[in-house]
Amino acid sequence: MADRLTGLQAFHHYLFGPKLHYIYGTKDKKGNKYHGNAIERHCNRLLRLISFVTNLVYYNLPFIGIYLYRNDYTIHQVLVPILSKQALGSIGTLLTSLYLLRGLARYNDNEYSKFIKILRESEKSEPSSRARNMLAQYDFDFKAWPVDYYKPDCKTGAQTKLTPESCSNKNGSRNPGSVVNNYPIEITKYCLAHLFGRRAVFPGSTSFLQAVIGEYLDEGRRKLVEEFGGKRAKLRTADSNNLDSVFVDRRNSIEENGEILVICSEGNAGYYEVGCMETPLACGYSVLGWNHPGFANSSGLPFPKSEKLAIDAVISYAVSSLKFEIKNIVLYSWSIGGYCASAGAMLYPNVKAVILDASFDHLIPLAVDRMPESLLSLSTRPGDIRTNRGNDLAIQLLMSRYPYLFDDESMPIIRAWLSADDKEGRRAVWDSLNFEKDIRAETYMDQYVIKHGIQFPMEIGKDLEFGSKIQILLFLVTKYVIDFEAVHCQPLPPTHFQLPWFHEP
Repeated sequence: MADRLTGLQAFHHYLFGPKLHYIYGTKDKKGNKYHGNAIERHCNRLLRLISFVTNLVYYNLPFIGIYLYRNDYTIHQVLVPILSKQALGSIGTLLTSLYLLRGLARYNDNEYSKFIKILRESEKSEPSSRARNMLAQYDFDFKAWPVDYYKPDCKTGAQTKLTPESCSNKNGSRNPGSVVNNYPIEITKYCLAHLFGRRAVFPGSTSFLQAVIGEYLDEGRRKLVEEFGGKRAKLRTADSNNLDSVFVDRRNSIEENGEILVICSEGNAGYYEVGCMETPLACGYSVLGWNHPGFANSSGLPFPKSEKLAIDAVISYAVSSLKFEIKNIVLYSWSIGGYCASAGAMLYPNVKAVILDASFDHLIPLAVDRMPESLLSLSTRPGDIRTNRGNDLAIQLLMSRYPYLFDDESMPIIRAWLSADDKEGRRAVWDSLNFEKDIRAETYMDQYVIKHGIQFPMEIGKDLEFGSKIQILLFLVTKYVIDFEAVHCQPLPPTHFQLPWFHEP
């Protein structure tokens, strides 16, 4: 009884406190699921059922409304029975009874009483490190987890700011007349984007998918905490979203890569619990994983502005709280996570490296390729949708860094090289060019860097003839792009996780 909170003021913590899922193990003690007593379990099941039915009715209101309208029901006929004193009284009595019974059951459970006391201690304005360490032994509803780090503004370590324009979901200003003329189509686009588009682009933010794989997420999180010593934390962004994150520290281990932190940004249906963290972990790096806004236990929705502010908060947390230098941070992403990694690199340009796995340059071509013909008028068709969009991403990166190596003649050659299936295909492209001389591209670039330094965009190739430009360009492609046979959802093998090449003559 000594561990129990006492008094009516404290009893509401038992009534409305978070659901406790798991108690992590230690070196001396094995972890175990929290089951509670029979009364608590039954009350939780009934409350989940009520919540499920409520959500089911809410999401089907348009269809229910159509059914009632077609069958000539009036609003009075529908609402009066639902809002009657008897109905509201019965529902209120049921909910009150369930919460009271669950609260009493929790009060009489030693394990939950111990947990809730630690949680209350951790919620103080200046909690002790002992209380926070003890709280980390529990896995419970993340909404109740105290905030570990808050990024109140958008100012980055690079002394730049995320302006409203850079974070906006809009694509610049529009002619007011065109907006009025296209009002119906604009409304249709907005509805499709918010009702279906976001869920199609980010299925990981849907409650359905999270419910299906919930157990796998719990198991993955336990593995990270118990086997890798992961430290879970709640990060609050400038737009007040709370991000679920986990950090595995290898700095004091025997791993030679432990001083380098890899920040992982997952794909559109990926979570840190079962995502791309496994690759850098297998390579011995310190790793920080996080979930997009709206994914699993992270709050909010994964819109562009929130994604940018999220990666800003994650990197700032790594620097301010975890004490990693920017020059020792690698941004690693899978698929659509490349958007966050790219935004992070823009905000913190001095990061050690950026690794994009199975990413792409633009979302619309991927969507257009799968949209019905009748809906194509709601979108646009930039670029060639038949190619691997990762190729376009690589080309755009090289063009931004080495603009003088590109012209109308070089583009088809680069595309042919990137589209080749294997080494023999690339060798065929090389042989077809019939170079008169080998300029030794790497040596030439080293000499350029010694003379001019490293500053992008480089002017290398400005005074070179076509053959020399192509040799340097193909050399750069081999350094910036690694190609291997795999399907999109296959994790990057540890043998292919390599820090990018850079000039250091």
